Amino acid sequence: MGICTNKPEHLAVDLLKKINVYNYFEYVAGSNTFDYRKPDPRHLTNIIEIMQGNLKKSLMIGDSETDSDTAKAADIPFVLLENGYTEKNPNEISHDHLIKDFVDIEKIILPFIHG
Repeated sequence: MGICTNKPEHLAVDLLKKINVYNYFEYVAGSNTFDYRKPDPRHLTNIIEIMQGNLKKSLMIGDSETDSDTAKAADIPFVLLENGYTEKNPNEISHDHLIKDFVDIEKIILPFIHG
């Protein structure tokens, strides 16, 4: 798993460490990691490539229209987390799956891993 955020990389890493989840992620890319950032699809696709992932077996989980636009531009399925960093309603944001929390997220993820 990797993180693609428009927050500066060092702030994202600091937060992940503070909430004790940093070690779950293989790669963290912030707004200053590359010369571009979301919604530029390269922000997402380069993370997948750096982690030696398969674009066809990848998906993005996010909480905003910027995340949705990034996934769409990268041609990667998008899972929208409700009540995220947006003022838009979920029906106003393009998504392939809608979740309220991460309970049972494996039902959405597993087909991509094994697909």
